[in-house]
Amino acid sequence: MEKILHNITENVDTVDIELLKQLVKKLRPTMFRSNKVIIKRVNKLIELLKENEAYQKGLNRYLNTIFSSSDSHSLLTESGILSSEGFFSESFRKVAHIFLPPVPQENVLRDIVNMVFNKKSDYIWLKTIPTKLLEELLITIFQHPSEETTTKNFTTLLNAIEILIHRVTAIGLDPEIIKRHPDLLNPESPFLVVNKEVIDLLQNIESSGNFSINTEKLKHCVALIKECDQVAKKIRNNQHNEGASLALTYLLQRMHQHLIRILTLLEILSHFENKEKWKPISVFLKNIVQYENKKNSIKELFLKNIGFLAFQITEHAGKTGEHYITSNKKEYIKMLYSAMGGGFIVAFLTWFKAAIYYLKLAPFGESFLYSMNYSFGFIGIHLTHSTLATKQPAMTASKIAASLDIKGSVEEAIKNLSALIVKTFRSQFVAFVGNMFVAFPVAITIAIIYYWIVGSHILGDAKAFKIIENLHPWESFSLLHGAIAGLCLFLSGIISGYYDNAVMFQKVPERLKHQPFLKFIMPKSWLNKLSYYIENNLGSLAGNFFLGIFLGSMGTLGHFLGLPIDIQHVTFASGNFGLSLVSVGSQIDFMTFVHTVIGIIGVGFMNFTVSFGLAIFIAIQSRRVAFNKTGLLLKYLLMHLFTKPLEFLFPPEENTEEVENEGLEEKSED
Repeated sequence: MEKILHNITENVDTVDIELLKQLVKKLRPTMFRSNKVIIKRVNKLIELLKENEAYQKGLNRYLNTIFSSSDSHSLLTESGILSSEGFFSESFRKVAHIFLPPVPQENVLRDIVNMVFNKKSDYIWLKTIPTKLLEELLITIFQHPSEETTTKNFTTLLNAIEILIHRVTAIGLDPEIIKRHPDLLNPESPFLVVNKEVIDLLQNIESSGNFSINTEKLKHCVALIKECDQVAKKIRNNQHNEGASLALTYLLQRMHQHLIRILTLLEILSHFENKEKWKPISVFLKNIVQYENKKNSIKELFLKNIGFLAFQITEHAGKTGEHYITSNKKEYIKMLYSAMGGGFIVAFLTWFKAAIYYLKLAPFGESFLYSMNYSFGFIGIHLTHSTLATKQPAMTASKIAASLDIKGSVEEAIKNLSALIVKTFRSQFVAFVGNMFVAFPVAITIAIIYYWIVGSHILGDAKAFKIIENLHPWESFSLLHGAIAGLCLFLSGIISGYYDNAVMFQKVPERLKHQPFLKFIMPKSWLNKLSYYIENNLGSLAGNFFLGIFLGSMGTLGHFLGLPIDIQHVTFASGNFGLSLVSVGSQIDFMTFVHTVIGIIGVGFMNFTVSFGLAIFIAIQSRRVAFNKTGLLLKYLLMHLFTKPLEFLFPPEENTEEVENEGLEEKSED
């Protein structure tokens, strides 16, 4: 380190950043070194600079030479801030830069930061340096600034703030924002007022000639900036009721980043003539390195923008499916009857699917008819208020994730979560029972009646044996196919939430009421009822329709790709097994029957586990809930299992759970 400082002292007027890269490399810890090593190295550098004034002055002049010869505007106004190109253009740019990075320029400070902190993990060790220690290092290096350098840096700060405030005003007056908050076009709009006030503040500072800042004006500008951020927050919160879009979410995120950057630069500006400025500069330096290390991160872009949109979608999906969680005996019985209705409809769908199979159509035609059979069948289940087992988890996951988000102790939240999981498991169990114990006998009845009338079985022997063979738990791909069906169920839940969100954001019900053709052919009362129905059911209808397409076309996709891709759903498997038994029941032995039943149960388990696991993962990620209490959750679930095992399958005699969690649910709603 001392040798590097000596070389820097000998080459103070150079703009070659190689020496600076070597100095940072000396500070950078190896992969397996502790944080104490980093702190020790920074302390050593401070000690060397304090002991040798030549080193201090040399490093000061060397860094000032680099700063004065490079453009710092892009670092101050663009680093860590989303571009104006939009989400998809930004995504494509990041991907392109991963494979073909832009050529760095040594006269641009932002590129210099990238070249010096060229390891993608540099921000991690830099964050571990205490802010006070980094502040001390900067004070030690720059304790004798030149007047010329100070003036240039001050002017650069003023220019950066001016650029940023103009951009904030432009974003605040964007049509997407105005559509949600028309009052922003008024002359008293905070985005117009803040622009005037900040520019006035900057002009006063510049005209003073001695870096003096009007404290009252500064406080007023800070208050206006925070007011603008509150407006953005209000629009963001209103998306819960009005729906969300990727474009609006992106704009609001970009606006927030600009406002935070202005506040940071104003804080540095306000303490520019004293040592207090180094604290915000130290924090800013850490953040800048993190921004640059992650500037091509697709994950970071996803979390900042898609995360909030996903939250809205899962929230709407959760609202659609809240009735799928049973809390008491009355709701449990209602779910059982609802699931029995779903099983009854599925039994007929299995018959229709068998009929389509024997049409021997081309792959596309067969896939299309399979899809329509599933889609309209699922829509029929929805219209009759019936229930399809395993569809609930994709809908209820956001409610479970919300239980982690309540105010109160962590232990209280985990206890609430465990109780909710028990309810969901119990609800899923009764849905399984209702579906299977109706689909199976009804399918058998249909097959017997068909045989009496037609004189032949619905399924030929070859097809029946193939169905039974494909349900074997370990000699077939039944569990894999159950997992694929679980993925389809999860996607259908997301699609339901997407359309529920789109209905509100696009104001579909209001637009339907003003549709000229509908107004011409329908009485106003009918049109109002149609609009109301679409508002409350479009998500479910779309989710069911797409679920049918997923399930109906997956086998054809697997055949086209030459991969073992297909679907197995527990209710359809039960119905298909019923049809097969009528055809070849006398030809199968007892163990084959047992293996098939185990396979059907395994398929149901995979349907539930995959759809529920994916849905709750997305729900938790979209809410950005930090969940690291798996052990505590398992403890409560095991305690519940050992003390009240029957509650995993049947509702409690007294509704103690509802009373116990009522207060917690009220807190989560707050």
